[in-house]
Amino acid sequence: MPDGMNEFLWFALGVFSYRIVTGILQYGQLAVLFEEQLYHMLKILDILSEDLDNALKMKYSIMKDMNTSDEEIKDIREIDKESFKIWREMTISRIITHWPRLYKKLLQFNNWREAMNYARNSKKKVVAK
Repeated sequence: MPDGMNEFLWFALGVFSYRIVTGILQYGQLAVLFEEQLYHMLKILDILSEDLDNALKMKYSIMKDMNTSDEEIKDIREIDKESFKIWREMTISRIITHWPRLYKKLLQFNNWREAMNYARNSKKKVVAK
């Protein structure tokens, strides 16, 4: 082997190893960041859902105070309930659709109920860190 070739090979191997190790560490750090952000997004959606539910209850109360018929309130309540359900599912669907492909494994839910269960279980992990 020519002089210096052995040292060059060790240098190249070191550079290659460094790139692999830093890439793995960066992936791990980003996975933790994405998991934490996912938890916070789902928590915000849960809070928004509760607020919207309270706003709808106030709406029905005001409608009753304005002497709206019970039948009309019931019809509107059914429409709102279905719209609310669609909003929840569409929101989760959009998160799943737009989530970075590399980190799709972090998404352990397919619908609203599973997402809220995931958020509740994730809270235990986030708090434990």
